[in-house]
Amino acid sequence: MEASPGIEPGYTDLQSAASPLRHEALETRKKAGGCGDVTEHALTGNECVQVEAATDCCANWFGQPCILARLTRLLVRGEQGSGHADYACLARLHRWGSVMDFAAARDTMIESQVRTNDVSDLALQSAMRKVAREAFVIPEKREFAYAEVEIPTPSGRLLWKPRDFAKLAQAGRVLAGERVLVIGGGAGYSAAVFAALGCAVTLVDEVPTDIAGVTCVTGKLTNPPAGPFDVVFVDGAVQTYPDSWTEVLSEGGRLCLVIHKGAVGVANILTKSGSTVAGRIVFDAFVPELPGFAAEPVFTF
Repeated sequence: MEASPGIEPGYTDLQSAASPLRHEALETRKKAGGCGDVTEHALTGNECVQVEAATDCCANWFGQPCILARLTRLLVRGEQGSGHADYACLARLHRWGSVMDFAAARDTMIESQVRTNDVSDLALQSAMRKVAREAFVIPEKREFAYAEVEIPTPSGRLLWKPRDFAKLAQAGRVLAGERVLVIGGGAGYSAAVFAALGCAVTLVDEVPTDIAGVTCVTGKLTNPPAGPFDVVFVDGAVQTYPDSWTEVLSEGGRLCLVIHKGAVGVANILTKSGSTVAGRIVFDAFVPELPGFAAEPVFTF
């Protein structure tokens, strides 16, 4: 098929020509001294991440299957199988990820995953712009640090999707100067963002962690450091939680956590007032689960 008039050479259909990300990737490749081939079977890691960030499922472009989103998930989740014809270009994705502009990807993440999900807290947005997510993931997944997927970290914990973290942090009304405890925060990113926000951050996890500007404690998640804390942020979903998490809250302190019940997950904010703790559900979310907090099975007829 010949390219239609006005369509850049090398693009022979509307799907290819209409994608501004392909044009941007082409220029990036040319500047980097590459071949400039950004057809469906030669995609940059940056392009793949940007498309993944812009749309959650990327079901189609002009009715066509979206190869970009599928490739991202294949790589990030480590799916295998000889039936995937797209594996011929996976090596290219990894090789070209080295020219990715992480700062630009960070801005894209804020604009397409955070602000569009009703996170309007400018201070939180600014803190997230300062923290390099790619520094917290395993090296082979760095180019996917800003994709809308959960990514492994060296600690063994998974990095949340930006949308889920940002919405829960905003719902908890975390402010500069507050004392924040991050439970199960071995991934490091959440604690780093709160530190960038200007909070006094303490992190507790069973895996040793070292985050600049954060007091890191290695210990049981059920036995948090003595408070009081203005915010307790649980960096993983649970089915049930211990009283110790609310006992370390200050007056007016907030416990921010996601509770899973079967295939359903909801984000909750629990606020301490005197000797009572009142909770409210703020949004639906299904995030990586912390082990050891499964609910006791209940027998029913």
